[in-house]
Amino acid sequence: MPFLTYPAALELQKELRGTDAEVITLADDDYVESLDRWSATSEKEA
Repeated sequence: MPFLTYPAALELQKELRGTDAEVITLADDDYVESLDRWSATSEKEA
């Protein structure tokens, strides 16, 4: 999966505001926690 540039990620965050979508960047304080949460969810569903 290709990575977005930081400005593109910020724009996507703005466009998806108000939805259930979550866009994170390395600059987000909860980056690692979000990845861990998503991984745990994926393992449960597998």
